Amino acid sequence: MNKLLIITIITLLLVACGSEDYTPKPRVYPRMVLPEKGYKNAEGIDCDFMFQQPIASEIQQEKEFFGENIESSCWFDIYYPQLNGAVHFTYYPITKDKPLYKLVEDAYKMEEQHIQKASYMDHAAIVRRDANVFGEITNIGGDVGTPFQFYLTDSTTHFLRAGLTFNASANSDSLAPAVQHVKDDMITLIESFQWKE
Repeated sequence: MNKLLIITIITLLLVACGSEDYTPKPRVYPRMVLPEKGYKNAEGIDCDFMFQQPIASEIQQEKEFFGENIESSCWFDIYYPQLNGAVHFTYYPITKDKPLYKLVEDAYKMEEQHIQKASYMDHAAIVRRDANVFGEITNIGGDVGTPFQFYLTDSTTHFLRAGLTFNASANSDSLAPAVQHVKDDMITLIESFQWKE
């Protein structure tokens, strides 16, 4: 009787284990609801430039940088409450102490912080001669803290740098829809960007 019970259990176990290969399901992320698209003139900054701001964003003035007061009123964030992320803007006038080549070099140093985790880094030139706006866009792939950066300059007087960050773990797969959404907004900002002088 014990032999019959053991044979029955073994037979049931063998039948229950199909011959199909098991393939685990891929990891999924929660569905992301992206903000509504639309643009308006930037409000809340008193700077030597203007641009179109996404309607789903807020401009927040920066008061401190690493615990020190900021002298420029043109350091601000375009904050996306729905995405819990922001594009951080820093403005510098081009001077003898801060020449253009030094400001561009500093922008590249900021990019270099991501080299170890980046899977790729693409650069694209910005040339809008009609508006005297020049610069460079940098897309950084992989699980990096700042996947999209750019700078704009008139090459003689003004320099503006911007970088996108999210208040979340740097996971390129789960953040991809939000990153693309903000990139599209920033392209519109760059296309509408004008120096006031």
